[in-house]
Amino acid sequence: MCEFAKLHMLVNFAKGKTETVLSFEGEGSQSKHRAVYSQAQPSIQVKGPGNKVFSMRIVDMYKHVGTLTTISSNDSCEAHHRCAATQGDIRSMSKILRDPQ
Repeated sequence: MCEFAKLHMLVNFAKGKTETVLSFEGEGSQSKHRAVYSQAQPSIQVKGPGNKVFSMRIVDMYKHVGTLTTISSNDSCEAHHRCAATQGDIRSMSKILRDPQ
């Protein structure tokens, strides 16, 4: 965050903006996952310029510049999302693409 501050940029921690997906691995990972995700609004504290503390939301799924990242690190969700978007685009163009004969 301090690198952004050097460029006079502010990080937006609003819902849907700057969020994180956490994946726990190894011994005790399941209990740690349950502890974090059992919170009403899971978040981590991040120090910014001047040691100001910000709260960053922890989410199961995050979309950044059109790419979907999920807690399972499985690309099938991203593939499904892109297929659905493509089908919607094709439907909207069907009258244009239809053979008039």
